[in-house]
Amino acid sequence: MPRKDPPKEHRFKKGQSGNPGGRPKGSVNLSARIRKVLKTKKKGKQLADTLAEVLIKETLRNPAKMGAFLRDFMERDEGKVSDRLEVTARPADLIELLTQLEEEGEIPEPSDDCSTEPES
Repeated sequence: MPRKDPPKEHRFKKGQSGNPGGRPKGSVNLSARIRKVLKTKKKGKQLADTLAEVLIKETLRNPAKMGAFLRDFMERDEGKVSDRLEVTARPADLIELLTQLEEEGEIPEPSDDCSTEPES
């Protein structure tokens, strides 16, 4: 059975919002604000690159704590993996690989001016 339009007295008036208490015009959601911040540059370097470096360093320092965080972070960024894959590498192997890459200079050191505090 086809859906009928609501009676005229129950329809939205022209120019009337369906959610009058909703988000104000011109406001920006959290994801858009984060994207904007990560695209900014500090001393010629994108903050997204600095964030990636910090995450890798913290994972090397504390793999047990950072493993779950990085998984959740990547799932939000890349989406959840739909199929399960059998991983034969041990977490220690990943840490060893990251350490080796760092020693070879493949992972740059974060600059001293990296901080989690916003600039004022």
